Amino acid sequence: MKKLLLLILLFTGAAFAVPESPDQLKKIEDEFRLACDEYGQESCLARLVAASGCTYIFSLNSGINIQKSLNVADSLFVAMMKGNRLKIETMFNESGNIKKVIKDESISRMKYCEKEIKTAMPIMLRKASGGKEPPEELIKYAANDFPYYWLRSLEDIRQGR
Repeated sequence: MKKLLLLILLFTGAAFAVPESPDQLKKIEDEFRLACDEYGQESCLARLVAASGCTYIFSLNSGINIQKSLNVADSLFVAMMKGNRLKIETMFNESGNIKKVIKDESISRMKYCEKEIKTAMPIMLRKASGGKEPPEELIKYAANDFPYYWLRSLEDIRQGR
């Protein structure tokens, strides 16, 4: 939880903990605000995308299973989007891909949790391979790819894949 707090401070200058109840999610939705007028809507979107990706990673590293970690990251993302009155449609171009400026900033911001991404990769890779221990080279490759994977997953959802 301390890592998430630090991450959010780095991204936004504000702080909160991972929600553990619907009431906490509602509180985040009601109270967590980015200075989108100052940063710009696209930068705000990039910050929330990166925060959701890193939240997923922190959840995995804290022992939460993959599906629940996704649920935590998704719920937090939705609450922050609603609270900041950001529309998901503004994140994508007409082809259903994340706008380049948002993609570039999101990738850059996810580097703040790079060490944690490397720690989480064996968890993800073991799950994908039926429990087999992944080779070090694959862990390194997958860790470097994670920000792109996270963004592709959002695009896949948007495009109905």
